[in-house]
Amino acid sequence: MGKKILILIAVFGIITPKTTILKAQETAVEKLKKKEKGRKSIYEEKKVPTPLLSREIPVMVFRLKKIPHFKEVIPILGTITPFEKIELQFPEKGTVKKVYVEEGDIVHKGDILAELKEKEFILRRDYAKNKYQSEKALLLSMQKEYEIKKSLYEKGAILKEKLKELELRIEAQRYKVESAKKEWELTEEVLKKIKLYSPCEGKIDKREVDEGELVTPDAKAFTILRIDKVFAEVGITEKDISKIKKGQPARIKVEAYPGEVFEGKVRNILPSLRGSSRTLTLKIEIDNEKYNYRLLPGMFLRGEIIIEEFKNAYLVPKDALVEIGPNVYGICILDTKIKKFSSEDIEEGKIKGTILLKKVKVLSYGTEYASIKGLEENTLIITRSEGEPTPFATGVVVNIEEYEEEE
Repeated sequence: MGKKILILIAVFGIITPKTTILKAQETAVEKLKKKEKGRKSIYEEKKVPTPLLSREIPVMVFRLKKIPHFKEVIPILGTITPFEKIELQFPEKGTVKKVYVEEGDIVHKGDILAELKEKEFILRRDYAKNKYQSEKALLLSMQKEYEIKKSLYEKGAILKEKLKELELRIEAQRYKVESAKKEWELTEEVLKKIKLYSPCEGKIDKREVDEGELVTPDAKAFTILRIDKVFAEVGITEKDISKIKKGQPARIKVEAYPGEVFEGKVRNILPSLRGSSRTLTLKIEIDNEKYNYRLLPGMFLRGEIIIEEFKNAYLVPKDALVEIGPNVYGICILDTKIKKFSSEDIEEGKIKGTILLKKVKVLSYGTEYASIKGLEENTLIITRSEGEPTPFATGVVVNIEEYEEEE
């Protein structure tokens, strides 16, 4: 549903701020409590029948309606930035055989980016393999020799020292076999690393290698902008800083996909204001995988951060609430028997009623509005008045505000 707008039916007269009437109401209520001790409280649904003042007070009112969908938002402008920058290097020294990507290309996790010439690495692998096989064959030969000499020793044909010497040689050879095996396995792993793969969904930001170039593990080969998640980086004015909290939902649009909405949440609020603009940098995290990686770094965005969202709620301006006790609130209303009236009726001063203070339950707060319970639909809530009325005085409607859905 769209955001609500205010419709002003008629306006005339000089109206003082609503805080005047609220303070006057509170003072008068306290006096009334003392004077009417023993009677039912004015916070109960039954009202005291006799007004304390006879003069008529011009008032502005707000008609209470159940709002299907209302949200308080902060509009935002900014750009899409990568979730992180990842620098890649080849883990081994070698000559570049093939480069498969260019700057600006979109890559997926596991895509091959480039590879080194494998000939030198295959030679190393084959040498290590042959060395292992030779050492292992020697060990097997020595073990057979040991079995023969052990039999001779048991028959008394050779000395024990000869057998012991062979045991030590066999133990040393076992160490050589294990060492050669590890060296062979290492060359197999190195051979697998001559191909460089993308570690994530991303965009190639920089390519710094060419075919035929000699590279080392210290040389940067590629910079990838990670885009499985992205940030919407926006500026927030100083006056809105207090309204922002981590985790608040946001909705953005980009020119590349008109009419489509991308959802995210406030992730980071940078701690310092930027220069003379007095804006705070804010990062909104968006799950770009959910949108098939269509949001790319550098895209211009417009959107909104949702400060509060209400559904099927009775909303009143927050400053219409009167605190009548610890976490207990009331609202000034105009009690009138006339339920339907026109702008002409207002202009002619026909809409009159008794000013009352009603107790309400506050369900939740936004920055400007509160969701309440305890008043009937179409109740007229007093937002401003001329002069300082007392409870049970007569109010005359000079202006009414109502909500209407935007198309």
